[in-house]
Amino acid sequence: MYDPEAIIQDADFEQADLEAAGRAASRAMNRSERLRAAGKLAEAAAACPHSWSGCFDASDPRHGQAGRRCYHCGTAFAPGADLWAMGPIIAPCETPPTCGCCQ
Repeated sequence: MYDPEAIIQDADFEQADLEAAGRAASRAMNRSERLRAAGKLAEAAAACPHSWSGCFDASDPRHGQAGRRCYHCGTAFAPGADLWAMGPIIAPCETPPTCGCCQ
């Protein structure tokens, strides 16, 4: 059989890990926003976790090109290995954030 207490402890450790990862991502986002506001676009792009991105859509200045855009910092990426992967940075923080949480 299994030990119910061990499962609870594992879940507690997993929850603590997820919370720590969330705090780290939030610190990275905040740092990226400060750097962007200071005009340090390459550093801002490097600090952003790029956790939310999409293909260049109709409202994007790069519409029709292959690649992805980070919705948090506006960085443009070359195409990656597949549809969801981001390749090398084409232009750091090229457009304003479009995610709603970073504006």
